[in-house]
Amino acid sequence: MVSRAFGLTSVFLMLLIMLIGCAPPPAATPPAPPKPPATPTTPAATPTAAPTVAPQSTPPPKPATPAAQAISIYISAENIAFDQKEIVVPPGARVTMIFNNKDAVPHNFAIYETSAAAKPIFVGETFSGPKVMEYKFTAPSSAGAYFFRCDVHPTMTGRFVTGQVPAPPGAATATPGTAYDY
Repeated sequence: MVSRAFGLTSVFLMLLIMLIGCAPPPAATPPAPPKPPATPTTPAATPTAAPTVAPQSTPPPKPATPAAQAISIYISAENIAFDQKEIVVPPGARVTMIFNNKDAVPHNFAIYETSAAAKPIFVGETFSGPKVMEYKFTAPSSAGAYFFRCDVHPTMTGRFVTGQVPAPPGAATATPGTAYDY
């Protein structure tokens, strides 16, 4: 009988262990909300008069820097010669040059500091005609007279002027915003 009681006790303990193992875990208690930080107490402020500030004058606006003018120039090459010997534009102008090569040989338009053609300011693409090419460049910002030529035919030359340098008779003077028919 002892063995039977021992056997029943063993079975009972195994069932109890199984039931405990299958039982859901106890519900977790939510954490307590954090305590707000303590606010320091400050002594009551006593009212004081607001300081007065003397009114300051606003400086006058600075004049706007003038935008570079947009200039359109028309020039052509025919019979190994430019049709203009002088071109006048404002200093720093944004130049659009319409170059009409009427010859069947290559030409270009190039501006140099001097007739020695050592320091280029602008060198346009060389192309054969008859064809029209559009060049875009910025004129020198310093007023003065510069040298232009065709690099293929160095005898094709002229004067490129920025500013108010007197032009000889027959010189082409650009008008801001003017496009020339070609």
